[in-house]
Amino acid sequence: MISSTAKVLLKKITFFFSCLFLGLVILTPHSYGATSITQFGITWEFDQDYPTGTFANGDYWVIGPVKIVNITPSSFNEGDSKDRVKHGSMVNPSPGASITQGYDSAAYAQYGPDYDEQLNFAVNLLSKDPLPPGSSLVSSISIDEAGHRPQLKTAAILTVLSESPPSGSFRPPYAGTDKTIVHNKDELDYSIITKPFLKRDEIETEPSLSDLERQFERPWIDYMDSWLARYIHPEENMHDYGQNIAEDISKAALSLMLDYSDAEKETLLIRFVQLGIDLYGIAKAGGRWTNNGGHMLGRKLPILMAGLLLNDANMLEIVDAQQHFIFQEDQQTWIVQKEDVGKVVEQWLVRPKYLRTTYLSEDIGMPEWGVTHSTQQTLDDRRWTAPYRDQVGSSILGHILAARLLNAESLWNWPPLFDYIDRFWDLEKDRTHNGTNEIKFFTRDMWSLWEQEKQ
Repeated sequence: MISSTAKVLLKKITFFFSCLFLGLVILTPHSYGATSITQFGITWEFDQDYPTGTFANGDYWVIGPVKIVNITPSSFNEGDSKDRVKHGSMVNPSPGASITQGYDSAAYAQYGPDYDEQLNFAVNLLSKDPLPPGSSLVSSISIDEAGHRPQLKTAAILTVLSESPPSGSFRPPYAGTDKTIVHNKDELDYSIITKPFLKRDEIETEPSLSDLERQFERPWIDYMDSWLARYIHPEENMHDYGQNIAEDISKAALSLMLDYSDAEKETLLIRFVQLGIDLYGIAKAGGRWTNNGGHMLGRKLPILMAGLLLNDANMLEIVDAQQHFIFQEDQQTWIVQKEDVGKVVEQWLVRPKYLRTTYLSEDIGMPEWGVTHSTQQTLDDRRWTAPYRDQVGSSILGHILAARLLNAESLWNWPPLFDYIDRFWDLEKDRTHNGTNEIKFFTRDMWSLWEQEKQ
């Protein structure tokens, strides 16, 4: 028989541990122990149980140091040629102009090889030290057949932390070594993107929110300052070409300002802001997107929007063109000056399409665009039919509209771009047919609604 005193004591002990357990559940509802994690077809296996969980966008974290004993699909497959390595993984990829990578030895096709086995964490895993906190493991699945652009099918990110982050935290950037948890989805200020005059019933061609959510679901591997980065832009995660990347960002940014409810916007907004955080991390670690045709377009707007929505002064500082001239859309635009008149322009190919013309005195003061203006002005071309002018202008138009809807023109701080896009709109708005290098109907309709609001 248990005495009444013992029963009371037992009840108190039981109540104490029940409360303690309940408290742990409430404090860490997004955390659980696991010996493996799978995302987007990629599995990371550990040597034992580790606390794991998910960030606001669904990407995984694990408390480290963590010993990874296997990654599938394996970086070496039995049937492969000994000359081919695929399904590689990299830790904290470093931004910059270097195209050397550890994902796939067939990347870059005839322009390679620039594969370094030392960068491929997935090789000889059992001999590798545990990954310490402060690590982002970017693992990939290759396209089986070599010679593709892109060469990667998908990628996923596992972030190693020293302690569990608060529920709802955004993932720190995968590039660089700073994995500080800075922001939470609860900080998002939806009023920034509340634009009552942008009504869906006045738009005939708005994109599907579910389609956009899928487009921003997986991480965009976009830290190289080279057009060859197209080869490692995973095809299931993102488009490989800058023009299409810019168009996806434009559609998402403008859609988030339509009169959806906050709940309807939430999934896309979280994923879009996570992209902005990743791009900011790349820029903070020394990355840039140098002007080059249509390749490096559009990476500025997600950082700007994330900075506004999260009230992050550091993000807003890095998109100030007067302080950080690192984005293609700024580098390609300027106001024609006296010294531009009659300057030498390079004739790349002797075909009518490429016969560039120089500037005239009547052009002084005109906002203009050049394919590589900040790095090679001899490729500037006065002609409205200059190659890449149409595809760049049509795809970046929505970014400038989004910045204006956000009253962020001064934060962007590059007037020549805004003036040039006004010029582009005036000349191209009546030739909109939704073609590959034309203003899209959705952007046209949104611009028209904005103009009506201004009147």
